Amino acid sequence: MKQDFGPFELHEKIGGGGMASVYRGMQKALQRTVVLKVLYPHLAEDEKFVARFEREARNAANLEHENIVGVIDYGKHEGLHFIAMEFVDGLDLKRWMEKYGPPPLEMALLILRDICRGLEHAHQRTVVHRDIKPANVMLTPDGTVKIMDFGLARRGEETTTVTVDGSVLGTPAYMSPEQAEGKKVDKSSDIFSAGVVAYELLGGQRPFSGDSYSTVLNAILKVDPPRLEILNPLIPDEVVTIVHHMLEKNKLQRCPSIGVARRDLDTVIERMGLHRAKDLLNEYTQNPIQVGDALRKERLAKHLDQGLRLETLGPAKVGEALREFERVLHMDPRHKVAQEHLQRLQQEQEQERARQRLLAPTPPEEDQYATQIMPPPEEVRKVKERKEGKERKERKERRLPVSPTRLRNLLVAASGVLVLLVVAGVIQLFREKDSAGDREEKKTTGAKVQINEAPRDTTPKATPAPVAAASVAVNSRPTGAQVFLDGVAKSEPTNLVMGGLSPGEHVIRVEKPGFLPQEKRVTLGSGKRDSLSFTLQTVPSATGKLEIKVRPYASFYVDGKLEKANVALARITVKAGKHNVKAVHPAFPPKEWKGVEVGPNATVPLSYDFPGSIRVTSGGTWAYVHLDGKNMNKPTPCVLEGVRPGKHTVTVVREPFTVEGGPKTVTVEPGETVPLEFKLQSK
Repeated sequence: MKQDFGPFELHEKIGGGGMASVYRGMQKALQRTVVLKVLYPHLAEDEKFVARFEREARNAANLEHENIVGVIDYGKHEGLHFIAMEFVDGLDLKRWMEKYGPPPLEMALLILRDICRGLEHAHQRTVVHRDIKPANVMLTPDGTVKIMDFGLARRGEETTTVTVDGSVLGTPAYMSPEQAEGKKVDKSSDIFSAGVVAYELLGGQRPFSGDSYSTVLNAILKVDPPRLEILNPLIPDEVVTIVHHMLEKNKLQRCPSIGVARRDLDTVIERMGLHRAKDLLNEYTQNPIQVGDALRKERLAKHLDQGLRLETLGPAKVGEALREFERVLHMDPRHKVAQEHLQRLQQEQEQERARQRLLAPTPPEEDQYATQIMPPPEEVRKVKERKEGKERKERKERRLPVSPTRLRNLLVAASGVLVLLVVAGVIQLFREKDSAGDREEKKTTGAKVQINEAPRDTTPKATPAPVAAASVAVNSRPTGAQVFLDGVAKSEPTNLVMGGLSPGEHVIRVEKPGFLPQEKRVTLGSGKRDSLSFTLQTVPSATGKLEIKVRPYASFYVDGKLEKANVALARITVKAGKHNVKAVHPAFPPKEWKGVEVGPNATVPLSYDFPGSIRVTSGGTWAYVHLDGKNMNKPTPCVLEGVRPGKHTVTVVREPFTVEGGPKTVTVEPGETVPLEFKLQSK
């Protein structure tokens, strides 16, 4: 299509929005390609809107910077207002990430730094963009970053689009808090929006999301996004600080200017040795997959070497070494060397914590039922001997020499005690003599005493009935608790039956690490069997672990809180009890485990393989795809989504054609797409 439009020609329409249609065109005078944004006629009826549109178009035309798309002309043709802008070939960041995924860390930092450069130039000229987002940042084939739609008037509610799944895209997700509240928008708002773009480039997801316009705005106003290092452990701490400083909700606490953010990024880029910024971006835009793989391998080797080096420096560097191995596994979840070193260091770290707990004194306010690991008896004996020896030494040092006066007083007191002992002995002697005389007198008069005694009962008494042993069944939930009978530990844990017990009252006590002990009294009858049941309550401070394995990778949420991001394996410590667990992969429906019961000191394993897909083509001829003998009712070319991992048989069917080579068997790995190409022949 070619249509005359005053000094320009309109060619094909390449886009549109809530306020204008966008065309590729030609500037007749210079015979150069331009982009023409033509305002919808109904908006031209609002004079104030048109005046503002014209004013801000002129302001944008005064911006001349490498990282800003230039405005060439503004005018009106046959009642239609238009903006003529520099034509820039390439993809905007939104479409780039949809096609290639988030850029590597090095490229993301260079892109972000160039966005800050363009904004800094505009802010120095008092021009505010008001709609910084990936769709308004172009990445050209030669590696140049260009900010588009600079300073053009728009209505925020008209730039919102909702996808099929309900997630909000466009302006709302990148608004600053003051913009979301309808307050005045200034340079600080551009800083916040640039921070949102930075978060998405580096972390792979937006910091504020929701299933509706209102929930997104509420998140911007009230929710603090997860720290970037959780989403991507490769990000340097300095960069995390820069981005979160840009995302401060309070303008007074936010990064004071975009120039400050740009200078901080320059420092990080310089330290990382990214001196050929333009050449690196050029190489990346020409071959994004190959360059991305090369950068990933280089960074993986760097983190692995650093982790191995830190591991040799002793316990003080264990934490840093663990972080390096976690970074390796973030890039390659199946890296065997990193897995082995990470597991060994984690075990050593856990052993060191256990040793520190043994040596640490027990605080008096600690729960008396809390689970504790007792030190070996020999160590207890040595500690006790050292303590007693110290006390004897202190008592000896506190003794004073005895003075003559004190010695005389002691001798007098001793003499008095001796006299009392002699008198007591004499009295006791006379008492024994009197007792002997009484016994002799009773012996001689014994017959009289016996005559006056009552007659004895000679009636035969009944033999008492034999006592039969009793028994009791002791059950607990959970099982495996130690049982104590009248304070004596039994060798078998619950659930068990104790037999051969004497009838009468007994005290039954059950104990299990991580649970509060319970005690009950039971009266057992002769030959009877009773039962006791205990429902154990966890110690409030008790914890357990979730060990979650997925393929290829996911972000893990426990009770709605993000715990680990973009990893294949996670070990998460949680409070004992029931939890809801979710594994989220950006390309597949999430996997949920509801009501997962985690016991004290227990580890609960969870695993899941995300589905894969098969891309099926058949040359230039369409045919229906059959998977494992079932017609999928999809003509080629197509992609079969949600295919479970494993082996599958695929073929295509169309009359009157046959498939060269027949059906094909493929192995689908979790999260991977397998390409299949068939050739059809006429019968």
